[in-house]
Amino acid sequence: MKNLRRITLVLLVVLLIIPAVPGYADAPDQPGGEPSVTPQGDWAFLRWGIDWQLFHLTSPRPIDIFVARLHRVTQTATIDTAIAQGKIKEGRESVPDMAARYQNAVNYWGQAWGGRNDIPVAINGYFFDDSGGTGTPWSGVVHSGWYAKQFTNNLGDAGFAWTHERQAFVGACVYHTGNNNEVAFEKSGYTPNIEAINAPRSSQEFIIYTPQYNYQTDPDSTSLELLVEMTEPSQILPSPAGAVGKIRKITKNQGATPLYFDYLVLSFWGVKRDLIQARINSGEINIGDQIAISQEITDCPSSKTGSHDWTKTYASLGGDYHFLIDGVYQDPGTGDSAVPNSRTVVAYNNDHVYFVVVDGWNAGQSEGIKISELNNFLVTQLGATNAVSMDSGGSSTFVVNGSVINNTYCNFTRNCGMQASDEFVPRSNEIEYPEIFPPAALSVTDPALMAVESPDCTPGNCKPIVGTAFMLVSSEPISRSLTFTPTQIVTSTATAAIRLGPGTNYASLGSVPSGTEGQVYSNLSNTNGVLAKNIAATSGLSYWWFVDMGNLTGWVVEEVLEGGSTPPEPPPIDYTDFAFLPTIPHAAVGVSAVEYGFIQGYPGPVPATGTIPGPTSR
Repeated sequence: MKNLRRITLVLLVVLLIIPAVPGYADAPDQPGGEPSVTPQGDWAFLRWGIDWQLFHLTSPRPIDIFVARLHRVTQTATIDTAIAQGKIKEGRESVPDMAARYQNAVNYWGQAWGGRNDIPVAINGYFFDDSGGTGTPWSGVVHSGWYAKQFTNNLGDAGFAWTHERQAFVGACVYHTGNNNEVAFEKSGYTPNIEAINAPRSSQEFIIYTPQYNYQTDPDSTSLELLVEMTEPSQILPSPAGAVGKIRKITKNQGATPLYFDYLVLSFWGVKRDLIQARINSGEINIGDQIAISQEITDCPSSKTGSHDWTKTYASLGGDYHFLIDGVYQDPGTGDSAVPNSRTVVAYNNDHVYFVVVDGWNAGQSEGIKISELNNFLVTQLGATNAVSMDSGGSSTFVVNGSVINNTYCNFTRNCGMQASDEFVPRSNEIEYPEIFPPAALSVTDPALMAVESPDCTPGNCKPIVGTAFMLVSSEPISRSLTFTPTQIVTSTATAAIRLGPGTNYASLGSVPSGTEGQVYSNLSNTNGVLAKNIAATSGLSYWWFVDMGNLTGWVVEEVLEGGSTPPEPPPIDYTDFAFLPTIPHAAVGVSAVEYGFIQGYPGPVPATGTIPGPTSR
């Protein structure tokens, strides 16, 4: 009876989510084509180039596997990372809340600012610092082109990466060559090496702070800070290339410099601060000068994953087990990998990238999976050639159209009728942080712990709080207003919030009252008048302008400016210009009793069932 209720609950949740979007029965086989007469695919359509399916395996044990698929030929379908609370420095957040934060946010896909995120799928990311409650990612982060947190040199924690050129790879054991990670000052010729990115100051004398760090740099009475407006994110761009910007402000011994969405801050201390100050005093460095930021990542020569070109990586997070490399299974050789557990994985082949979440700890319905078993599923069912796991266990979360659809309650609490395998061996982080990784044989029922780790953790509505996420994104084309022009004088007609970027996902600097006069400023990102997120608007969107309103400079919505207007509903997208690979049912290689099909009137997939063959390496 319990299992029947569980299956019914899953179907009800899916039915609530999927009918809002067309299934393949309603979607054209290709842009501009006629709809299919009968549904032939076993994947549920979400956006062009993005679909998903629920698999249910019956052997070697009951297992629910949630899989989202990105078609690598679909130019508008892309991948990005999400950062809890939008801040590397601190903050934790549930995966659906992160997806909501970045929904309709401006992105840099296509190597230009102004497109908008439409996020049909999100999964949890990599491990994060929870011992002090900061939520800071343990490993490197690339977000929407910004190199937002450096990977640790010579450690095997560099995980999945996705580039502007739609290349996918799993890096490992990366390192930064000092002379190839630098800032070049155009006039002075000074090229200091970058010592850290978005890190609290310790012994470093030069740290770059990007918009992902916080809403401002830390207050500091000993720093020299240069506020730089960028023409592009500070990407991974090896020398002689570099991300170009212009110095807009210089402050000394105060810190707390605002981090606008298209700006960054160069912070100097000690000897390097004195060198910069001397060049400022001599006129070699001035406001308005151009700088170029060059950054490079190189895989260790001994890396099993081989050498990769990290240039213009668009999204990346650290990874855990790199267990499938070029079609060959790599045994992680640890206790956790060899026992059933809930998992989160990113996998890919030449045609697709897959987000995979496996549920565990629910006796009779989904009892978790070993890494070797998961490898075989990815190879035989999806044709994956490479795969890396993320933060698994209690963090494993699969979100479709803003709703969690997997069983996070059982994954997180481990209180659904299962006991741990005798083979289970805690990993080092589980021993070091028992409050984050409870003993496998115990349930997480302590109210105080659950209130911190998942404020609302009840069956069917449990949202573990994590540090990062991966998102599948359908990038909407840029849309902008021409109501105002740079240098034009504008007047507020209501209380107007001034923000750090074009969207309510950016922090507010404060507000100005009705009747405040200001001026539209030009910007290097060419985003004045851009259509972006506004949770206060009926449509969820507004046009945004970069303005100086007396004592505040930042972004404001057009409808609170005299002569401004509310944007119309976005026009339907013409898909005829987009490349799209039609869905073709995949062969059930190596799996028995697999059933494909659709429930009448329901555009989602019937869960596929089958068994996992023995270990393979191909």
